[in-house]
This record gives sequence, C-alpha cells and structure tokens, in this order.
Amino acid sequence: MKPLIIFSLISFSIAGEDKPQFGKIYESVWLEIEVDGYPRGKLHFGLFRDIVPRTTKNFKKLALSDSYPSYKGTIFHRVSNWMLQGGDVEYKDGVGGVSIYGKTFDDENFDIGHYRRGYVAMSNSGPNSNASQFYIVTKRSTHLDGEFVVFGKIIDGWEIVEKLQQEPVNDEDDYPLKKIKVVGAGVKRLLNPLVVNFQEDFMAAMKEDKPEEKEELPEGTVTEDELRKFEL
Repeated sequence: MKPLIIFSLISFSIAGEDKPQFGKIYESVWLEIEVDGYPRGKLHFGLFRDIVPRTTKNFKKLALSDSYPSYKGTIFHRVSNWMLQGGDVEYKDGVGGVSIYGKTFDDENFDIGHYRRGYVAMSNSGPNSNASQFYIVTKRSTHLDGEFVVFGKIIDGWEIVEKLQQEPVNDEDDYPLKKIKVVGAGVKRLLNPLVVNFQEDFMAAMKEDKPEEKEELPEGTVTEDELRKFEL
C-alpha cells in the first residue's frame, strides 16, 4: 500500500509543478435555479480570482448582469453522470455563448485542476475559445486538466447539484427533459476568505473513487456486531 500512496503524491506533485497548492475564495456568486418553474434553491460558486482574474470576472459579470449578455434566463442544457453544463447566454440552448470581452477570450491558464467533485470550468470548442458556457464536475476529472480553464468551486448547494443530476435526460445528448433554468443571481461576500487546499481535495477524491473494500468473511462467521446482540 505504501508505494501506491507515494505514487499518488508524486503524480500530484508533477501535475502541479509550479502551480498553486491553495486557492482563496473571497465571495460566492450564486445562481438561483428552477426546474419547470419549481424553485430548487441557490448554487453558490466560490471563485479563485487571485489565480484566474479575467475568467472569474467574466463569470461574475455575466451572472450579475440584468441585460444581454446575462446568465439569467439561461438553462443547464446537459446533465450527465459526471457533469452539468450551462451558460449559453446567446441562444440559451447550448450551441452559443458570448463573453464580456467579445465573442470569445483566450485561455487564462491551467493552474487549477479538476481535482474533485464541485470544481467549475469554462467550456470551449478548442484552444482560446472561452465564452460564457461552463460546467460543474460531479467527480474527479483530472483527464481534462490542461484543456479547460478551472476557475471556481461549488461551496454551498451541493445537494441541489445531486438532485439536478437525477433529472431525466435525452439518452442521445444528455439534454434534460425538464427545463433547468437560472432565474436569479447575486453575490455574497465571505466574512473570512475560504482557503481551498487543492492537494487535500485531490487526495480526498482518490479515496472517494476507490472506497475501502470490506473484507469478505467465510460463510457462517459470527461478527463482533452480532455477538454484541447477545451481550447483557
């Protein structure tokens, strides 16, 4: 077991060479969600503005805007077993997008990975094609590192993400059969910055991906829990 643990740590170190080990979150931008008109609550996005200031500014401006382009009125157009995708401010169906800097803007950096469930990244159609679409991963997705700019993390409302992931979808393209819509947005400043340890998130996700296996006992073996039933 020790060599495996050491290998995991080395792999993270190599992947994160000259990259930040921590990220600070000073505020959360929330999006209020409805499903077919029924309120589902607010998703709170913590933004790593110190690491990706241009990308987080784009997300925040689009969320808080009351006029085009704005996240208000957009839908989550893809819900799969590993992610939720939304943010098409242009056509509101998943085929478009516009940034606050123009049609698209360049990849800022790839300093943050998809270390664990809850991380948020920009969708794109290739290098330097960021616009407004984004996605939330629901499991560790480090195979996407270096291709998509990660800029935030869900810090409150994870139970909403889990419920949305259970919504029925079209099997061909993961398009939800019900309209998952953003109906409001706002910002909440944290009293104290939230410090996210990227390495701790990565290691926690490794454990989540490989839950400890229970030892199989021979048939007829009496366990300690069963013995306690007979204790006076």
